[in-house]
Amino acid sequence: MLKRFFCISIALLSFACSCAASERVFSLEDVTFNNSIAYDKKQNQPITGVIIEHSDTGVLLSEISYKKGIKNGVAKAYFDSGALLMERHFAHGAIVGVVKVYYESGGLLKEQSFQNGKMNGLQITYDKSGKIRKKTVYKEGKPVSTE
Repeated sequence: MLKRFFCISIALLSFACSCAASERVFSLEDVTFNNSIAYDKKQNQPITGVIIEHSDTGVLLSEISYKKGIKNGVAKAYFDSGALLMERHFAHGAIVGVVKVYYESGGLLKEQSFQNGKMNGLQITYDKSGKIRKKTVYKEGKPVSTE
């Protein structure tokens, strides 16, 4: 019984690793956009994978996940220094969940809740020391209260 469980676990782990490893990485120069759909320039097909953008000096500026040409998954943007600037999540092209924006020093600047591409819920803004500066509640993209 334990041997069977071990074999199944190994098989599942191998499958998960092979799926993650097979995700294609595209340079921004290899992609064209038409009506917000990302296409592989060489194959003229909607892409599934990650589009990355680098600065002229080679620093990673952004990485955005796509599925069938539409933003789907994690999107990250970086400062020229390489520090994380923003992290967002997309589902079928719309921002969902909590967007986090950072100071270049690494501290959290802002947290924003999104639903179906619109701000919906609490937005919290922090100062550089980490103290809360402002709280705003949004509904369907519009502020409804602020403290």
